[in-house]
Order: sequence, then structure tokens, then C-alpha cells
Amino acid sequence: VEEMKGYKDIMKPSKLLGIISSFFLRKPILVTWQCTYLCNLRCKMCSYWKLKINPKEEMSVYDYEISAPKVAKLGVRFVSLSGGEPFLRKDLHKIIEALSKYFFVAITSNGVSITRKMARKVARSGVSSVFVSLDFVSPEKHDEQRGSKGAYDEVMKSLEILREELYPGQTVGIMTVLSSRN
Repeated sequence: VEEMKGYKDIMKPSKLLGIISSFFLRKPILVTWQCTYLCNLRCKMCSYWKLKINPKEEMSVYDYEISAPKVAKLGVRFVSLSGGEPFLRKDLHKIIEALSKYFFVAITSNGVSITRKMARKVARSGVSSVFVSLDFVSPEKHDEQRGSKGAYDEVMKSLEILREELYPGQTVGIMTVLSSRN
């Protein structure tokens, strides 16, 4: 089905063999790509939200399309998209589609701006994993750390949406910033 074209690339044998090859040839295997510095939270441990960023200065989908094969030639097999908040990019699914031709693609998100529609687009585009940040099991402490009341509830909602929308073989995970407070 055309709408699932990226998803079909997730478990290509050539991708799996590439991991083994890169490992034994001692090539870099993972790249973290900051796809945006825009953020919708005010986290205590981060200052991205203070930056004055013009989204028009960020890489375009075309930039990812021409960069991906060059990065793949280095031996990289995994790309982690992070930011800022990747889900603030309306073209995130197109970026994933471009990258998933060459890499296993993961996203790290604060979990506050994931809609069902965007989760569905990301799943169909070929994402391998989506990791959502959760710093505390206490809603109050998480919200305080993230600088936004209701962030914990949004994370819980996003985890449920992702669980429902991602396909078999695509994973949902939780990322935690460890500190003496949690």
C-alpha cells in the first residue's frame, strides 16, 4: 500500500546486514540529528526553549534526502531524531520517509505534542522507535521538571496513542533524565 511505503523499509535484510558490517568494520553506527530547536516546554535541565530560532533556517526535507546517502556511506545505520521537539515539525513524517530508506529511525519526544494523526503518519513513514520523555512517576514532579502543568498527562496520552498507532515491529519507549531527585 502506497501510504505505508516507509514502514516496509524497516526490516529490509540489507539494513540488518549493514549493522553487522558497520560493527565489524568499526564504523560509526548511530547519529543523533537535531531536526529542530523549537520546543513547547520549559524544562529545567534544558535551554533550547530560550533560543530564538527561525524554523525556515532548519534543514528541509530535501536537505535530509541529499544528506542521508552521504551519512550512510560512513557506515551509520541508526538515526535518532531529536530536538527541541521533533513532533512540532509538520514535515516530520517526510523526514522519516527520506531517512528510513537508509537507516533505522528513532524519535525522542517530550510527548506533549503527539496527535493521533501525526502518530499515524510517523508510523506509516517508517519510524523504527519513538521514545517519550518521562522524568518522574509523580505527575506533579514531572510537570515541575518540564515547566508545564499537565505535561505528565499528555505523556500518558501520547504513550497510549503511539501504542495504538505504531505497527508490529515499531517500538515505543520511555526516556528518563536521571537526577538525584528521581
